[in-house]
Amino acid sequence: RNLFTHEDARYYNVHKILGISCLVHFLLRFLMLHRDMKFTASWTTPCMLLMHALLSCSSLIFHVPTVRIKEGSRIWPEFRLHSIVFALRSLSCMMIVWAERRYETGPQYWANVVVVFATLKAADISTNSVPATSRSNTIRGLAMSPVYKYSFSFLQFLGTTGCLVGLRSFGAQFAIVFIIQTYAFTLTLRRKNIVTHYQTVLFYSIQLGLGVTCAMLEIHNHGGIETFLMFSTLAVTAFSLRAFGGLSKYVVWVLMSVLVQFARRTTPIVPAEERLSIWPAWGWAVLAPSATATFAAALTMREMRKSAAAGTASLQKEPPASQAQEAIVPPPAAATKKEE
Repeated sequence: RNLFTHEDARYYNVHKILGISCLVHFLLRFLMLHRDMKFTASWTTPCMLLMHALLSCSSLIFHVPTVRIKEGSRIWPEFRLHSIVFALRSLSCMMIVWAERRYETGPQYWANVVVVFATLKAADISTNSVPATSRSNTIRGLAMSPVYKYSFSFLQFLGTTGCLVGLRSFGAQFAIVFIIQTYAFTLTLRRKNIVTHYQTVLFYSIQLGLGVTCAMLEIHNHGGIETFLMFSTLAVTAFSLRAFGGLSKYVVWVLMSVLVQFARRTTPIVPAEERLSIWPAWGWAVLAPSATATFAAALTMREMRKSAAAGTASLQKEPPASQAQEAIVPPPAAATKKEE
């Protein structure tokens, strides 16, 4: 009953109807994962994708708190706008594949680059459109351990990398739409106090696990282990440039857009005649674990330095033991005067 609102009722429960329809659609498509979720070049595909786009956009009819709560697991204005933007990003990538198949144009990878940078700009516009008090980073603002935060952040970089690489299939991007829209629903449940904060984090982990597993299967099906390792290496590289290089997200993804054009041609994603012969067959098998190990070591060192700095700051705030004793025990003169 808590999920029924007067705001949705004013619009003939359109959000509820779209939400139920999309949940059923997710279920049916995931049952056909082994066949690229059975998306085709027919007009049914854009109609189904439009339904998901309308679901995200219809969330704007609801009033949400202007400030994110401390635990971070409820919807706030910036999150809602970013959720719409990134759902539309994946839906746009799927529409590119549909158009290529429908009109037999062949891969138009430049369109993926346009979608990625349009998304970056749209996300910035969304952030700037809300007051400063209504802004909060989706992952960094969650009350959970650094391990979870870094893992979730890495998956965000993996998602953008996937958009740039541009597998010519539907399943991987639809899995990202699943994560985005079901997580928004989970935050709605949290806002209604139907689930707890930790259940919200658990559900998000499960949603990520299901979505990423489906995406990884799609990657493997369209290029094998070599393509999977390439994806991982590129995502780690992008994350490292952002986290340790201090580069702006636009610079990072400009560099990655160039790198991806080379990386794609080293894997079975492209026809054999287009592959780069100079790239060794063992290249990604060596780069992937090396990049991951280096990245993990750098993150560990960063967290150790942060912990050490926090400990030092805490010690500096505490008075020395001698001063603490003086604050508790009155000076001898005062004690003598009291006795007299």
